[in-house]
Amino acid sequence: YNDAALIAQQCRAQGLNVPLLGGDGWESDKLVPNAKGALEGCYFGNHYAEADENPKVKAFAEAYRKKYGNAPSSLAALGYDVVYVVKKAIEDAGEFDRAKVRDALAKLKGYEGVTGKFDIDDKRDARKSISMLKIEGEKFKFVRQINPSEVE
Repeated sequence: YNDAALIAQQCRAQGLNVPLLGGDGWESDKLVPNAKGALEGCYFGNHYAEADENPKVKAFAEAYRKKYGNAPSSLAALGYDVVYVVKKAIEDAGEFDRAKVRDALAKLKGYEGVTGKFDIDDKRDARKSISMLKIEGEKFKFVRQINPSEVE
């Protein structure tokens, strides 16, 4: 996020006045202050957006804030999802056997977590949605989720 802030300032100083697009490394409460206005109206893709209206996301964010006193980051949301994905795989495997759990993970389809809906593909990669956020003032505004099928 520090580099993104500096790059954005340099772009603006050179007269480049178009929205910039970034990735999950932009998620930081220090990004906007460090950018000094240079990232206003820019977008970035993230694993999670606290402002998502999905009831599962709202419940997670509320419980997290209650327990820890601050907003959950995307890493907290990913960690939360991973625990429940492994739990589901153990349940689907029917027993706590490494090979069976591994195979159950490989077959995961349509899992709906706080970071979105996802599948595990034939290469054992997660195919999941991206939360698009727009920088408005000091806030990251949730725009929408983009699903893998939209960009294939």
